[in-house]
Amino acid sequence: VDHIKDVCDRFAALGYLALAPDLYHGKVATEPDEAGKYMMALEIDKFAKDLSGAVDELMVRAETSKVGVVGFAWAEAWH
Repeated sequence: VDHIKDVCDRFAALGYLALAPDLYHGKVATEPDEAGKYMMALEIDKFAKDLSGAVDELMVRAETSKVGVVGFAWAEAWH
């Protein structure tokens, strides 16, 4: 979503390598009920594997051994 892209762009502008993994693999909700269905359908093992892969990708690209993580509450977009 545009907000997440903007957050990544702002981190990048500060000199950080920023990555936002697509945990829904291209699915975009347009209604709160739809977003809830996507969240409930997430498989925790696959979700963890996707996040681990994102961290691995950062470690390959970055010249550091440290990675920071920023999280967002899924429901915030619907308030």
